[in-house]
Formats: sequence, structure tokens, C-alpha cells
Amino acid sequence: MIAAYSGRYGERMKALVQVGPDGDVRYTTVETPKLKEGEALVKVMAAGICGSDPPRNMRKYPGIPGHELSGIIVELDAPSCGFEVGSRVAVAPLVPCMTCDMCAEGRYSNCRGYDFVGSRRWGAFAQYVAVPATNLLNVADNVSFEEAALVEPASVALHATRYAGVDVGSSVAIVGAGSIGLLVGLWARAMGASLVSIADVNPTRLQVAASLGFDDVFDSRKGDYVAHINSLTNGRGADIAVESAGSHITQRQVIEVLKPRGKAVLLGISHRDVTLPEVVGESILRKEITIQGSWAAYGMPFPGPDWTDTLEYMSSGRLDVKPLIDWTGPLSQGPEIYEGLKTRKIQCTKAVFLPNNE
Repeated sequence: MIAAYSGRYGERMKALVQVGPDGDVRYTTVETPKLKEGEALVKVMAAGICGSDPPRNMRKYPGIPGHELSGIIVELDAPSCGFEVGSRVAVAPLVPCMTCDMCAEGRYSNCRGYDFVGSRRWGAFAQYVAVPATNLLNVADNVSFEEAALVEPASVALHATRYAGVDVGSSVAIVGAGSIGLLVGLWARAMGASLVSIADVNPTRLQVAASLGFDDVFDSRKGDYVAHINSLTNGRGADIAVESAGSHITQRQVIEVLKPRGKAVLLGISHRDVTLPEVVGESILRKEITIQGSWAAYGMPFPGPDWTDTLEYMSSGRLDVKPLIDWTGPLSQGPEIYEGLKTRKIQCTKAVFLPNNE
């Protein structure tokens, strides 16, 4: 028996419920959430599947995953919040405690007592989701719900690109052409980078990267990416390298492709020990490399400028995420999609559920 929210007038909704670890999900019905004070009930129009969703373990089971979402407010218990029933919105999934030292500094990504839509509380793979009104963002009428569902990964990529210090004339090497890596590439290009190079081993991802018109797309199965970057930069090396695959091989590469005093930004989640050969460790010292971690995209005023800037860039047409969306479908296909993504039998850059198209 799958447990549910306390219920909103006994109404029920379709949802993709995770009932155990390792992405064990079931398509079923649960009770529609009842609002608490300060919350909005959002009719989920689009919910993106993050690469972390299929392997994610919920804080407790059963639970509803999904943290990349957009929709329409259908109920509101937050007077004077600046939104109203019928507003088109995106949702920032982090719910900071607002009481710890990190929150006091505006470093919400490092909150010591946070909640999170889609892992610690029920998420967006459902027809409705209850979220704090403080986590809502306005979506312009000319931005589709599918595009707006990508504001979370796009803001994460923007945060990393800004953290890296990408500027006009920067040479940027990106290792890993998943959705985050491609978004980093789009942001780097928008910021005026003179070279945006993206490497991967997956033919589907390389094809998408090529279709986006980046300066350089490299198939790492066919050559040495470090030598390739050296050839493109006249032996100088890249100013900035971003790792978005979470592999020990790519973690090594983003260090090796850099110029002296270059900067490596680690974005990919590693599921094994990070090990570096002695020669690479010495290179970090001799070249005085900076290695920077980047996590989420939250700032002041919450949820922060990375979010609002991303939505503004989408609305103005300066950031086009539509080419990244290569699958949309109903929640009823969730178990099949989850399994295919885990086993890599399904290859797509960004899959988006349309929960109210059931």
C-alpha cells in the first residue's frame, strides 16, 4: 500500500512514486497534497528528469521524485507573495532553513538544515506539487513550460560558468556533453568565450553538441583530448575547464588541458573514489591550478540572480534550451524511461514529463 499526502478534499492525482532505492518507481494514484501556510499548489505542466533522479535515494519511502518543474498556480495560501492563482511559474527546489550560519550569509546551497523538493519532500513527478511560495519564479508568456522546466539545470550551469570566471576571450574546455555540460557551453558562448570546446564519448551527445554549433566538438574515443586542446590553443592550454561527467578519467582531463594558473570546475557527481596519478598531482602544484567545486545555484535574494537571469535570457531568446529537449511524454511511461536511462538503453539529452497530459 502506497502512502500519500494527507489529502486535499479527498481528491487524487496521478504520480510516479519511488517505493525503494535504485530508482524503483511505480505509476499510481495518490492523494493531492494539502497546502500549509505560505505554500502554493502548482499544477505541474512539465517536469524534467535530472541525471541524478534514476539513481537517487529518497530521504524516505514512498516518495515522489522530480525537482525540475514548471506549472500553473491553482491554489495559494500565501497572501502578499506577489503571485496569484493562474500565474505561470517555475520552482526552485531547495528549501533552505533560513536560520543557520550559511543561510545568514546568503549561501543557501550550503544550508545545514535544508529541505528539497523531489528528495526530502514530495516532488514534481505528479500532477500537482505543494511548494513554498518563496520558491516560485515568474515565467514569461513566450517561454514554454517545457523550456521553463529546464531553468534549474540551466541556472546550475550558469552558476558554474560564472564561478569559473568565463569572460570575453576565454578559452573553455568542457568534458561531458550531457545536458549540464551543453548548458555550460551555451552560457560560455553567451559570455563571449573565444573558444568553446566540448568532448564526450557518447555519439548521441556529440551529435547534439554539433547541432548547437559549438566551436569544437571532440570524440574522445578517437584521440587524446589534451593534445587536441593544446593544438587548438597553440600549446597554451585552456583558460578554464569544466568537468560534468563525474568520471575519474574526465576529472584528470580537466586538469591536464589547462594552461598554467588555469581553473578547473568540477560539476559532475562522482560515484567512485577520485584518484589522480602522481604526474597530475604534481602538475596541479607546478602549474598552480585552481580546482573549484560548484554545487547548485542559490543566492540573495533567494533563490538568486542565477535563476532570474536564466529566465530573462530564455525570454529574450539569448538562451535557447529547446534543442536539448529530445523526449516528452506522460508519467505513465515513467518506469520504462527510468529503466532505460539507468541501463543506457535510452539515449536522450533531456527527457521531460508532461504530468497533466495523462
